[in-house]
Amino acid sequence: MPKCPNCGQETTRTQDWACQWCGFPLTSSSFKTIDKTFQQLKDERRPRVEPVIEAEPEIEVEPELEPEPEPEPKPKRRRTPRARVKAKPKAEPEPEPEVEIEIEPELEMEPEPEPEPKPKRRRTPRAKAKAKPKAEPEPEPEVEIEVEPELEIEPEPELELEPEPEPEPEPVVETKIERVMEPEPRPEPALPVMELTFEELLSTYEEEGAAADAHYANRLLKISGVVNRIEVKEELGIHYINLASSQESLLGNMRCVFDKQHASVLNRLMVGQEVTVQGTYDGSVIDMRMKDCVLV
Repeated sequence: MPKCPNCGQETTRTQDWACQWCGFPLTSSSFKTIDKTFQQLKDERRPRVEPVIEAEPEIEVEPELEPEPEPEPKPKRRRTPRARVKAKPKAEPEPEPEVEIEIEPELEMEPEPEPEPKPKRRRTPRAKAKAKPKAEPEPEPEVEIEVEPELEIEPEPELELEPEPEPEPEPVVETKIERVMEPEPRPEPALPVMELTFEELLSTYEEEGAAADAHYANRLLKISGVVNRIEVKEELGIHYINLASSQESLLGNMRCVFDKQHASVLNRLMVGQEVTVQGTYDGSVIDMRMKDCVLV
C-alpha cells in the first residue's frame, strides 16, 4: 500500500481526495479509495464520551400551613352628640385715662455769624539770588627754563669741482647690412595614390605582419571592398563604414571614417554593396582604418 508523502504512513484516499490520517491531498490514482470523507474518519477516531446525567435532587415539599383565622371585626362605636357650651362674652377692656402732655415752646436759635472770607495773600516776587562768582583758580607760577644757547656751526668751505671733460663723439662707421635670403623649403613631392583591394591589403599583413605598417602609414589609399557595416549618428558625430573581404579573415575589417557632410551619401549605401573608398591610412595590423574618406 503506498505511503502518504506528508505523514509517511500507509494510507488510502478518502472521498474528498485526502489522506485518511493527516488530510493531505492525494491526487495519484495509485491510492485505494474509501467511501468516507476525512472529516467522517476524524470524527470516528475521536473517543466517545457518554454524557453523565446527574440525578436531580429530590425537592422536599414543605407541608402547607393552615391559614390563621381572620379576627372578627370590632363593632364601631357611635359618637354621641355633645352639648354645645355657650362661650362666655369677653370683658371689654377699660379705656386708659388720657394724659395731657405739655409741649415746651421751641427755643429760637440765633443764627451763627458767617465767617468773613480771609483775604488772599499776594505772592511777592522773590528777588533772584545772584549767583556767587566762582573763585578763579590761582595762576600757576611760571617756571623759568633756561635755554642753552645753540652752538654756531661753521659752514664747511665748498669744494670746487672740476668740470668733467666731454667725451669725444665716436666716429660713425657706415656699415652695409646685406640680407641673406634663406632658401624657401621645397614641398616634398606628394606620393601617388596607391590603388588596391581590401583582400590585397590583408594578404600583405598576413605575409609581413607588423612590418607592413611602414608600406601604408600616412599613404593615400584607394581601396575597393564590400560594405560590412554602416554607422551614421548625427547627434554623436559618428559617420563611418566597415569594409570586409569576400573571404573570411582573422585580421577583421577596415574602418573608413567620413565627415558629416557625407552623411546623406552613407545613408544611401547598403550592406553587401561593393564600393571604392579613398582616404589617408591611419591604422595598424591590430586596428586597420582610414580617415578623411570619400567615396570614389
